[in-house]
Amino acid sequence: IFGFISVIFVTLAISVLTYSRLSVIKAHSDKIVTDSLPGVMYLGELLQNLQENYAYVEKHILTTNDALIATIDKDIRENRETNALTLTLYESSIVEAQDRELWNADQQAVEAYDKTLEEVLILSRSNQSVQAFTLFVAKVDPAFQKCNEAVQTHFDYNRKNATAASREITGAIASSRTITIAGLGVALAIAAVLCFLIIPGTSRVLTSVASALEDGSNQVASAASQVSSASQSLAEGSSEQAASLEETSSSLEEMSSMTKQIGRASCRERV
Repeated sequence: IFGFISVIFVTLAISVLTYSRLSVIKAHSDKIVTDSLPGVMYLGELLQNLQENYAYVEKHILTTNDALIATIDKDIRENRETNALTLTLYESSIVEAQDRELWNADQQAVEAYDKTLEEVLILSRSNQSVQAFTLFVAKVDPAFQKCNEAVQTHFDYNRKNATAASREITGAIASSRTITIAGLGVALAIAAVLCFLIIPGTSRVLTSVASALEDGSNQVASAASQVSSASQSLAEGSSEQAASLEETSSSLEEMSSMTKQIGRASCRERV
């Protein structure tokens, strides 16, 4: 009984430990899917739009083509709208205080960057290219570097979290595999011990039962032989009794015949 209880205990322990590891895997997987990966995607798109706007403003300063200027204005405006939407979507996925702090830094940097861009664009639209370029170098470039640094820091934060979560998942999978293999090894060892202990005992019991059955069979055979012998003796006795009865009947018939003859003789003498 102890052996079977041990096997059950090992099985339960493996199940509990495996479930706990699966819970860890699920928690980190959810974090990657709902937090880290969306963060990397949103911030990557934000970085790309910031860099595009930087290049658009340079083109805006250098060109004198009204149609091209209008197109550049439209592209810059669309990127700003996309950036605002991206920051809003990212905010909905924030669950940690540090993530919130980094998001606040992103928003402030983007607003400051957009403000300096607009100042340069106003000058550029007024065909004040020299003044626009001077302001671009003095204010836009530092604002862009600061904004890019803030968003990149936030991007690296999400990438680091995703990497850490992936490592935790890998570690949980490895530990689950180790626990399962170790548990199976223990269960097999217990099963081997049980076989070593149970099989000889079972063999002795079966041998004893077989011996008892053989003895019973021999006794039954002996009893059957005795019954057969008794039946044969009874049959022989019955045959002898039948012969004796037949002889007695024959004797009685002879006596009856002799009696009749004596009676007839007596009757004749009287006549």
